[in-house]
Amino acid sequence: MPNESGRRKRRPDPFFEASRRKQAQRKDLQVCAQVARCLWESLPMAGDPLLQRVQVLEVVPAQGLAVLEVRIWSPEPLVQTLQALRKSSSWLREEVAQAIHRKRVPTLRFVWWHPEM
Repeated sequence: MPNESGRRKRRPDPFFEASRRKQAQRKDLQVCAQVARCLWESLPMAGDPLLQRVQVLEVVPAQGLAVLEVRIWSPEPLVQTLQALRKSSSWLREEVAQAIHRKRVPTLRFVWWHPEM
């Protein structure tokens, strides 16, 4: 079936599909590592003492790269820590936007993660 330029569209070769999928997963993991690095650097500089004690354990894609799950731990109480993270989420997204240079900045979903899990 021809496209606008009159050329026939090539069907993707199934032989290379696994390679493309592997490359996409690698890119996703790279973005997660960049976000984790940015949060590790940004949280200690936060104005809220609760946020200064938050440890980022890992960042994983929750819904592709639209939403990233940030697994955290803190010695402070769970409810107060999560409230402080929600209050500062726009500032953290700005920091992430400057660090990753992407068209759309992912939404950060903070999840309390116990080290023994």
